[in-house]
Parts: sequence; structure tokens; C-alpha cells
Amino acid sequence: MLGTFRRALAVREIPTGRGYLIADVKGEVFNEKNNVLKIKNIKILYNLTIEKDLYDEKKEAIDRALNHHSSQCPVHLSIGDSINITTDIKYKFLD
Repeated sequence: MLGTFRRALAVREIPTGRGYLIADVKGEVFNEKNNVLKIKNIKILYNLTIEKDLYDEKKEAIDRALNHHSSQCPVHLSIGDSINITTDIKYKFLD
């Protein structure tokens, strides 16, 4: 999903290179029948480092990319019906 979100931002001319976009991913695993583990939820927190002026200019575009990238992501399309995947974003502003 990170790659799909990275491409969605890149086409909107938002820098995503080394250190600009990082994903923190947490999975919730449950013990199912016969002690078999099952992933039921994946939470992705994107951390985007961006200049404040660019953020102000591109905020709506970033929101659209965040809200729609999963519909273009092969991973989400493959497992999204069996595992709940949520995404959110946190910003760090450059001086």
C-alpha cells in the first residue's frame, strides 16, 4: 500500500523520496480455532514530511490520495475483503 500511496502523491508533485514518506504498520493477530493465528486488522499510519507551504497548497490532493489509493492497490484488492485495513496520516513540517 505504501508504494501505491507514494505513486499517488508523486503524480500530485508531492515529494516522497527517502525519508519523506514512511509507513508504520501494526497488525492485530487473534488466536483462532486449534491455536491457529489469524490477522484480522492492519492499521497503517503514513508519516509524511513536507514543507508547510506545500502542505497548505496540496492538502486536498493529499486527502484525496489517502482516501482513494486503496482502490488502486493490488495488496488491498487481494486481501481487503478478508482483513480490515485502515490508513491514517501524520505530518512533520520542514522548517
